[in-house]
Order: sequence, then structure tokens, then C-alpha cells
Amino acid sequence: VSQSRYNALIVRDKTSAHTLQAKFPAANVRFIPWCLPPERPTTPPKKQIPVSVNAKDGFVWFVGGSKNKRSAVEWLVPHWKAEYPPLTVCSIEPFKFSVPVASNVTFVTKDLSKQDRKDLIRRHPGQVCLSAAEAFGYAAAEAVAAGSFPLMNRLDAYVDNNILSAHFPVLD
Repeated sequence: VSQSRYNALIVRDKTSAHTLQAKFPAANVRFIPWCLPPERPTTPPKKQIPVSVNAKDGFVWFVGGSKNKRSAVEWLVPHWKAEYPPLTVCSIEPFKFSVPVASNVTFVTKDLSKQDRKDLIRRHPGQVCLSAAEAFGYAAAEAVAAGSFPLMNRLDAYVDNNILSAHFPVLD
């Protein structure tokens, strides 16, 4: 790794930081814990839901109690068409729409357990990460870390020099 090509190598876990620093002693390696650490099972895994990579399994959207994500749901869901892949929206409060919602949109209204979230991530190859106040934030970082195809919105702070849109699909 040539210092003239990179200002720094940024990684998400300490193990990777130590490994890179040992391999490239002159490199500026930085550890930034921006998402969940890689999981290491401590017990034998239970029977898991197979990971889907089939577009017909659609998208999951973890809204929780976020007002900004709820605002994005209220904007997007009325525009979601029946011919699009299925969309599962998870929230702790129900939604009310004044217009009909496509038949391929499902709502899960409950506080999800960690296992529920893992199962939903495995069932859906994509994650919607839209928010009225966040573009590439924690939700998007966790989606990418889980191997999901993220669907994100654009915010001016994240599109300077086309950094985000060059690598991920974004909605205007």
C-alpha cells in the first residue's frame, strides 16, 4: 500500500486494523466502529433460514420508532407498485395511509428481537434504508455489512464529488 495513493486505510474492526498495520507498517490504518462487528458464533448454530439472493424475495425495511424513517415510508409506500418486488416494512407503530397500498407491501408491527431481524435479513436480499434525515447512516452501513442490496436516498451532504452514488443505488 503506497502512502502516495491513500491517505488512510479505514476498517471496521480492530482485528483488521492490526492485520493491515502488521502487513503495511508505513500505512495510516484507522479503526472506526461504524457498524455491527462481524459475528462469531459462540454456540453451534440453530437451523437457519437460507440466505436469499432471489429478487422475488424483495426488500425489508427496519423503521423501528424513527420519525424520519416513518416519514420516508409515508412517502414511498403509496408509490410502491404491485409489479415491484415485495416490501416488508417493520415498525413498532402501525401506519395509516389515505390511499390504497399495493398488495405486495406487508407490515410487521412489533418490537423485533435480534433473531427476528436476522431472519428477516436472511429472507430478503434487499433492505430499504430511506430516511428523511439520513442517507448512508447506520441502517445503510448495517445493510451493507449484512450483504444486503441497499436502497438509499440522496442527501447533499453525502453526494459531494459523487462519492455515494458512484457505489450504491440512490433515489432522488
